[in-house]
Amino acid sequence: MPDQRLPLPPFGRELIVRPQSASLPWPILICFGRDVWQSARQWQGNPTVCALICPSNSAPIQYRWPVLGLMLIVDWQPDQAAGHDDVMALVKVLLG
Repeated sequence: MPDQRLPLPPFGRELIVRPQSASLPWPILICFGRDVWQSARQWQGNPTVCALICPSNSAPIQYRWPVLGLMLIVDWQPDQAAGHDDVMALVKVLLG
């Protein structure tokens, strides 16, 4: 169980307050790497998905990810700030 004292990732509050409807599961995109803010804002314009951000300047374990049982897609743009090891760290946190 994630530590409830941890902060939600950017745009995580939108996921919490979004109405849970019969149309679930809708995908949750985790934007990671280059241009994450721009990418997440574009995805947020689509009512059939929800986008969260994993900032490249912090570790995924520093956040509470409310995604248990939901369909996840990692929207990763490889760059110097987010390499393969960083993606694996994110995936391990999400699976935990």
